[in-house]
Amino acid sequence: MKPDYAEAYYNRGNALLKLERFGDALVSYGKAIALKPDYADAYNKRGIALFMLERFGDALASYDKAIALGPDHAPVYYNRGLALLKLERFGDALASYDKAIALQPNDAEAYCDRGIALFKLERFGDALVSYGKAIALRPDHARAYYNRGIALFELEHFRDVLASYDKAIALKPDHADAYHNRGLALLKLERFGDALASYNKAIALKPDHADALYNRGLLALLEGRYAEGWRDYERRWDIQRAPARKLVASWPFWKGEDLEDKRIIVYDEQGLGDVIQCSRFLMLLASRGARVTFLVRASLHRLFRAFTPSVCIVDESPADEFFHFQSPLMSLPGSFRTTPESIPVNVPIFAPKSHWSPTGSKDSVVKVLRSAFAGKAIQKTK
Repeated sequence: MKPDYAEAYYNRGNALLKLERFGDALVSYGKAIALKPDYADAYNKRGIALFMLERFGDALASYDKAIALGPDHAPVYYNRGLALLKLERFGDALASYDKAIALQPNDAEAYCDRGIALFKLERFGDALVSYGKAIALRPDHARAYYNRGIALFELEHFRDVLASYDKAIALKPDHADAYHNRGLALLKLERFGDALASYNKAIALKPDHADALYNRGLLALLEGRYAEGWRDYERRWDIQRAPARKLVASWPFWKGEDLEDKRIIVYDEQGLGDVIQCSRFLMLLASRGARVTFLVRASLHRLFRAFTPSVCIVDESPADEFFHFQSPLMSLPGSFRTTPESIPVNVPIFAPKSHWSPTGSKDSVVKVLRSAFAGKAIQKTK
C-alpha cells in the first residue's frame, strides 16, 4: 500500500529479529535505510542482525554509523561493546561500555559486560567492582554473580567463589556452567566429594557438558578411580581449550584391540612433560606385537632414541602409509586400562650426553603421573 514506508520495513525487521530470521531481518533493515539514509535506529538493529550472523566487523561498522547519526543513544554503545568483545578488542569494548554507562548510569547489563572487558584485560579487581555495581543495580542478576565467581577464582578467593556461584544457582537453578565452575572451586578447597557432586549436577543438567565430564575425569584420576578417570579424560578434545590434534586421519582409534602384526601411529599432545611421562606406554604397544610409529616434535627425537627399532620416531605424518590404528599419546593409559600396578616403570630414556632410567618405586611414578593429569582442570568462562 505504501512501498516507500521506511518505518514499516524497520518494524518488519524487528519482527524478523524476534523470529530469529536474522538474514531476512538484515534485508528489511537495509530497505529501511535505503529509504531513509539517516535512520540511526535501523543501523543499530541492522548491527544486531549482523552480530547474530557472527559478522562482527560488519556489525561494528553498522553501530558506528548509528552513533554518527545519533551520538547520545546508550544502547548502541552497549551493542558496540558486545561486537568489540567478539573481535577481542577489549580496551575499545571497555571504552564503549563506559560511554553507555555515562549516558545511562543505571544500566546493569552494561556494568556486567564492562566487567567482562576488564576481566579479559586481566584487571580482575576492577572487574569485581563492575560486577558488584551490576548486582547493586539488579540484585537478581544471575550472570553477574556467575562472572563475579570467575573473577574471584582468578584472585584465588575460593570461598567467595563458592558464595557467588551459589547465588547464581539460586537465581538460575539450571545453570550447568555455574555448577561446573563451583566444582573447580571446591577442588581448590580440597573438598573432593563436594566437587564431584557439583560436576555431576552440571552433567545431569547438561549431559554432554564436556568441561564437567573432563574435570570429573581428572578428579577421578586424582582419587585413584582410574577406570572412570580414563573414560572421562577422553572428553579433553571437546573442552573450551582443547589440545590441538596432531593428526587428522580416518584410521580407527585403538581401544585395546589385538595388535599382533598391526600397524599403529601414536601422536604426541600437550606439553613436553606430558609427552615424556606417557612415552612409557609406547613399548607396551610394541610388546603386543604392534609395529609402532610415534609422531612427535623433532626436539624430542634424541630423547627417544632408546625406543628404536621397536618404535619408529617421525616428526611428520608418513605420506601414503596405511595404519590399522591411531592413538593420541595420552589416551594410551586408558586404552591399556592402566592401574598403579601396571604402570611401566623401567623405561630407558636417553638425553644428549646422559642416560636416565627410573629406578624408584612404582609409588613415585604414580605420584608423578597423577600430578601430570590432575593439574589440568579448566574453568568454563562466559
